[in-house]
Amino acid sequence: MTRGASDHRPSPAGATDVALARNIVALRQRHQKDEDKAAVQAKLAGTVTVFTGSMALVYVHLAILPVWVAANLSLPLMIRRFDQTFVILATAASVEAIFLSTFVLISQNRPGR
Repeated sequence: MTRGASDHRPSPAGATDVALARNIVALRQRHQKDEDKAAVQAKLAGTVTVFTGSMALVYVHLAILPVWVAANLSLPLMIRRFDQTFVILATAASVEAIFLSTFVLISQNRPGR
């Protein structure tokens, strides 16, 4: 009697654990090899994406935005207003969003290759 595709014999205990461990090691090695071969631009995009996906960027924004707004509302009297209509702030935020979304897309495309 020949074994068909639907004929499954139970594997010896622990055999699946060994195969799983071997596959995990192989995947890690493949991932490391891909990382080593990655272009400088791809590594830069990954680094930027890691930073922008962290709370550190939130803290940077929480430090810059209130100071910018306060300075342009003349709250600290010693600072002269430099962006009265907040156009510079809006432009900077828009350019930042463009670049951040591009870096995120680059990072998302890497595993697909």
